[in-house]
Amino acid sequence: YIVNHPQIPRIHGYSKIKRGGRELGRLYAIFSYVRSEAIDDQIEDADVNRYVSIMSLEEVAEFGASVSKPIAHIHNRRLIHSDISAVNTLWNGKKAHITDLGESVQMNDQGEAEVTGYSTQYGAPEAMIIGHITSASDVYSTGVLMLHLLSNRKDWPVPHERVQAARESSDKFYLHDEVASLTAHQRYNRFRFVTSGHKLAKPSELERDPVTSDLLQAMVEFDPSNRPTMNEVGKELERIVN
Repeated sequence: YIVNHPQIPRIHGYSKIKRGGRELGRLYAIFSYVRSEAIDDQIEDADVNRYVSIMSLEEVAEFGASVSKPIAHIHNRRLIHSDISAVNTLWNGKKAHITDLGESVQMNDQGEAEVTGYSTQYGAPEAMIIGHITSASDVYSTGVLMLHLLSNRKDWPVPHERVQAARESSDKFYLHDEVASLTAHQRYNRFRFVTSGHKLAKPSELERDPVTSDLLQAMVEFDPSNRPTMNEVGKELERIVN
């Protein structure tokens, strides 16, 4: 069993759905029971019409310190989850669990993998632009999720200077073989979709904690090579929490 971690519900088996003694052909999986609630449900329970935090800054740091452990475990097994989101993350106030490894992919020798799926809300820019991801892509998605919990906003305006930096960083992506054949117009449209404004602003709650602020901003850097590893994220959040 390549992924065996106490914060990842284990699959115990599969079975086919039956009705009246007949198999319907559809499969379902049997997982370990987790006494917890999906982050997505907690977001739905919040007042979505007001931009108030779903969690306090301290709670978000605790959540991040906890969720980094199973994600780092996956990365240490040379896997990329590729779909970290509010739907696939559980939290009971003390411990986080990650679920749905159906889109997870094995890294190649360069630490990369082709995208099989991602959340448009939480997905990293490189997943959208070139269709290749690394473990840094999971770091990005986790950072966006933490920012979402702090702001209760699903779309954040990108400051102009960040857009300019993103444009400069994007050049290295466009050297990739898969996008080399795109016309300038096609490249611009794909890039505009990524940078048009939904992930990089800083919630006001971070103003009182520059250390956590710097970490979260590093996690959602446009250039994946500038993001910390999930092990580094976990260690820094553990230090902040303790």
